[in-house]
Amino acid sequence: MLNIKLGRYRGKYCAIWRDERGHRFRHSLGTDDVSLAKTRLAAFQAHLVTKAPAGPLTVETIFKACMNDRAADDKPTARMKHAWKRLGPCFGPLRPADITKDTSRGYIKARRDQGASDGTIWTEMTYLRTALGFAVREKWLTTVPYIKVP
Repeated sequence: MLNIKLGRYRGKYCAIWRDERGHRFRHSLGTDDVSLAKTRLAAFQAHLVTKAPAGPLTVETIFKACMNDRAADDKPTARMKHAWKRLGPCFGPLRPADITKDTSRGYIKARRDQGASDGTIWTEMTYLRTALGFAVREKWLTTVPYIKVP
């Protein structure tokens, strides 16, 4: 879980934290009153805790949560499920911070060796990006790792 602290920025209080890579982030609490800022900080932290899935935050957890969210909005998920059959063994057990350019390159090379076209690989990697972007929007992650596509 993130270590979120109360800080000040441009005369107002804000939540300050660092991600897995050490990048600093701030979220304005919109007040210069310390007691109100502490209350808003607690609410902000509670929002992050309640939305994050239970257990370790792996790519598999994120991908499946993204598919469930899409299904709840009546969006089609068949192609996404099909892409996960190929993505899962490679990316499923990884944490998002473990994904690098080399991980993406290795996956692309392996799929090409299996005879997959660049269009198919592009679709699979784009679904991976979509899921990680979903995690950022849900505030489970602060940044999306770089996902190379062919």
